[in-house]
Amino acid sequence: MSAARVRVTARAAARCEHVFADHHVNAETARWAARIDAEFLAEVGWDASTLVLVLPPEHPLLGRPVCRVAGCATTAATRERICFSCRRRLADRRLDIADVDQLPALVPASAKPVDEDEACLVTACGRARRHADGTYCDAHQQRLRAARSMDPGLDERRWRRTAAPVSGSGEVNMHGLAPMAIAQVLLGLQQRCNLTGVKTRESDLRVFCNELRELQASTLADYGDRGHDRAGTFAAMVNALTSQASRALSSPETEIGKDVWDLGVFGHNGFLDFTTITQRWLRETAKRWAADELVVLGNPVRVCDVRVCARPVGFQNSAAGGDLG
Repeated sequence: MSAARVRVTARAAARCEHVFADHHVNAETARWAARIDAEFLAEVGWDASTLVLVLPPEHPLLGRPVCRVAGCATTAATRERICFSCRRRLADRRLDIADVDQLPALVPASAKPVDEDEACLVTACGRARRHADGTYCDAHQQRLRAARSMDPGLDERRWRRTAAPVSGSGEVNMHGLAPMAIAQVLLGLQQRCNLTGVKTRESDLRVFCNELRELQASTLADYGDRGHDRAGTFAAMVNALTSQASRALSSPETEIGKDVWDLGVFGHNGFLDFTTITQRWLRETAKRWAADELVVLGNPVRVCDVRVCARPVGFQNSAAGGDLG
């Protein structure tokens, strides 16, 4: 490898270590990861070493309701805001929901790192094996038994790569996903939060990532119609994440070279479609006029300095088939 190539590779690694720590990624994935803001990742609880999101309950768009028992951080979406475990604690003490304040406060258990030679062999799992000479943690040992009962010819090696982790409340584990898929999910999530202000439910994001792992999808484009009750939700999520992530990689200069413009890149809404203009010279001229018009409308970002003649008074973009609004 040439010295110049080494320097380029080192710079790419430095730009994306806030996303992947010391995990190896290719140059294209690094290009996507470089657009993800380190402050955003800290805000949403991303751990670059474990590739796990631990979503803060108070986050306005990614947060979740937690159990109101002192010291409990378990998600509790019920009206009473008491998780199943604390309900059981109430029942064991013969207490009612109204007596929730009488429950002793929970003390969070400290997470002890598991050595690699003691960890469950499921790719996405970081728990200790059930037995010192075993292969899986207790939960995955049971899941494997159930999977084999349904499919006697189960490919166990593939199952290890694709099995879902045992996630805690607020956790979205992306270990075992393709690096490009991780970068696209995180970048799309950043854009979704910062630009559209749309809420994303923890449970939906977790199941979506589990399905990406099960599919061994290289990118979000590999995610197809899964035909289940969340299919519509996930289709919308894929569209939102991929479109927002792709937008983050675009600039006015790169958009101007296309025949269909995403006006979100210029700070406006909608799209401009120049494909209906068959004459190339007229199409390129219309693009220059449209770029000028975007500046007049208050474009907040710089556009290409190339201009073709003066912009006609009262320019309308109907010939380009778009809406500058």
